[in-house]
Amino acid sequence: MGLMGGAIGMHLTLLGISVMDDGGYLFFLAVLVAVLCGLVFLTNRHQIPAAIRKFLPAFLQ
Repeated sequence: MGLMGGAIGMHLTLLGISVMDDGGYLFFLAVLVAVLCGLVFLTNRHQIPAAIRKFLPAFLQ
């Protein structure tokens, strides 16, 4: 999800939404992957090890 955050950030700052006349397809894919990563994280949040869970906010535990 962090990698997709970087990709989305680059599209919004330096690259622009449409790169090499792709019509925003790569930007759409980056957003889609980020959303799906978030859904997977939320559905499997109870399987996160306790060592990592202590750094998460209370609503994600």
